[in-house]
Amino acid sequence: MNYKEKITGYEFILSETQFITSQGKEFFLSENYSCEELNIQYENQEIFLNFVRKNPEKTDSLKNYLMYIKNIKNTTEKIYYSHMLDDTELFEIKEFCYYSGKIRELIYDEMKFISPHNLEDVYKLLDPDGNGINTFYIFDSYDEELSEIRKQIRKKSDDENLKLKETEKENEIREKITKKLKTEYLNIAESFSKISYIDVLQAKTFLALKYELTKPVFSQNSDIIDIKKFFNPEIKDNLEKSGKKYQKTDICIKKGVTLFTGANMTGKTVVLKTLYLIDKMIKKAFFVPAGKCIFPFFENSFLITGDEQNYLKGLSSFAAEMKEINEILKHKAEEKNLILLDEIGRTTNPTEGKAIVHAVASLLNESDSFSLITTHFDAENIKEFAKITVKGIKEDAENTENIENIIDYSIIKDNGLTDKKQAVKIMKIMNLDKNLIEYTVNYLKGGKNNYEQ
Repeated sequence: MNYKEKITGYEFILSETQFITSQGKEFFLSENYSCEELNIQYENQEIFLNFVRKNPEKTDSLKNYLMYIKNIKNTTEKIYYSHMLDDTELFEIKEFCYYSGKIRELIYDEMKFISPHNLEDVYKLLDPDGNGINTFYIFDSYDEELSEIRKQIRKKSDDENLKLKETEKENEIREKITKKLKTEYLNIAESFSKISYIDVLQAKTFLALKYELTKPVFSQNSDIIDIKKFFNPEIKDNLEKSGKKYQKTDICIKKGVTLFTGANMTGKTVVLKTLYLIDKMIKKAFFVPAGKCIFPFFENSFLITGDEQNYLKGLSSFAAEMKEINEILKHKAEEKNLILLDEIGRTTNPTEGKAIVHAVASLLNESDSFSLITTHFDAENIKEFAKITVKGIKEDAENTENIENIIDYSIIKDNGLTDKKQAVKIMKIMNLDKNLIEYTVNYLKGGKNNYEQ
């Protein structure tokens, strides 16, 4: 698991995605969709979601049948290469055909596009007596000569020659069955793939229902990110478990560079991580954590936060950050990227830090990408980039240690009037050491021009 996937909440999403079969998870991990293919995936998932809502009893039965679907990938490969199957493998195919048939009966009328093939003839081949027992055996009815040999063995149980003939005849029958199965290989393999896909759809659907996720609207030509009531599921889940509330918020940014200002502790980093999470989820055809989501299809997504610096061995935090930014700039000419930079330049002196922010923003603004850069540096005099900010501390805020209760996390257009230097106010609300607050205020009153909040 990639470290960025952990810190953004994508690892949490994967842990909450409940596959019933191992092959369903394998299918999911192999998914890699183009923009056009994603549109089809979302249509399929919407159809499946409607099926689940309309058919709770059928859905329960479907999930129950999926529990009996074993991974027959190796067995189907043996069929393809005409390698004789043993009785255990033949039973695997028989059992698969049985439950595949049950799944087909449940969903065929409403979801023909993912229904497995009709494998009734294959099942009959493996159940020649039609007794429907949940096992496989080389039945007497497969061959009259075999039946006669077994009758003789029952009379002469110690006759080794008869036993050898029985074994030879059984293997001959297994070879014939395997050859017949090869004529049905495509139907068996495609049915197995479809059922694996059904498991992926059910896992994503129940995740969407649990966390109230939404189908995104996206295209390669979109020139806007417009998300209403978006949230980070992992953070929301953790807050609610501790009895706290999570404030969902809206964001709207256009192609080019947007500077994201606001006081510290107002959730700017969480916004960046959640945008990265949404992009990751879209690439895997998940519904997303929002009430409404218009999102471009990005070729690449980049996220730089302060979290990674300990994982880049042998480099200072500043050098590590600059190295990552340099890699991003190499990709800036590519079609369309999502670039999320958190407080770049914060690990060097304020004067150079501000210059770095301006330089990076200017270079990224020349590309076709969407770049959102959080900064605590004064951006009021920078006119060439769009700017947004967090509303910040509520006007009626009272003293508390729970900062989230007194902050309005709404994202608004930065008109230059919002107070972004709210550290002292937060220190007072948190009832921190009075001397610490007094020294800080006195320093500010001293007119230190190089002071940066």
